[in-house]
Amino acid sequence: MKKIILLLALISTQAVAQNNRNNVEQFNSWLVYTGTHKLSNKVELYTEFQLRRNDFLNHKAQIAYMATLDAVVNEQAKLSVGYTYVITHPYGKQPLTNYSFVEHRPFEQFATKNSIGRLHLQHRYRLEQRFIETKTLSAANEYVFDKWLYKNRVRYRLLVNIPINKATMKDANTLFVQASNELFINFGKNVAKNIFDQNRAFTGMGYKVSTPLTITFGYLMQQLFKGDGIKVENNHTLLINVNYNFDFSKKDNAEVLIVK
Repeated sequence: MKKIILLLALISTQAVAQNNRNNVEQFNSWLVYTGTHKLSNKVELYTEFQLRRNDFLNHKAQIAYMATLDAVVNEQAKLSVGYTYVITHPYGKQPLTNYSFVEHRPFEQFATKNSIGRLHLQHRYRLEQRFIETKTLSAANEYVFDKWLYKNRVRYRLLVNIPINKATMKDANTLFVQASNELFINFGKNVAKNIFDQNRAFTGMGYKVSTPLTITFGYLMQQLFKGDGIKVENNHTLLINVNYNFDFSKKDNAEVLIVK
């Protein structure tokens, strides 16, 4: 499965290079909170909040709230069901719409992890069902609700952590390098002219301040391919992620790091 997805990524890159695309360069910032909270030995709750700004911090772009309920298969694998609520505003040089709109996004997910020497690898597979609000211009010259547009999307992310001053990622005061790539593919009857929705490539640094607290920051390159098959956003993005985890399974509510 991973080989197929990576092959599709190469094909999509070649297709973009060969087509006459309308590319725009933009500079954004994503401020992210994440947390994995242990409820029992077999169940975890993951929470996430993202504030996305266009033109660095000058204009609002998106707000996203997400939660998943994770079933721990073993130390290397998790099965999850989740939900994301997204508000998208008109932003940048190629706004998707002239109005702000809501998206409801339930999803299913499978995640695994393994280590090769000092390389700590994470694989995440996600299947999304997207309900996207559409609006129409009324006689009063106001945008009002029209209908929900349903779309399907599959995502695959490979993430690598490499500790620098420690042998593993388990200890506090660990400095590490992080790199990842995530491919998004649309499918279903409501896909327009582009099955390749977007690609996100990230590289940065992280610091595990304490057992529950980790901070990561770096550069994210988001390529967003529009449904018309012509417009492409190249979003050069500063990403800052604060991760804080709780262990609610302990009676004394001690805080421990649950590696997701």
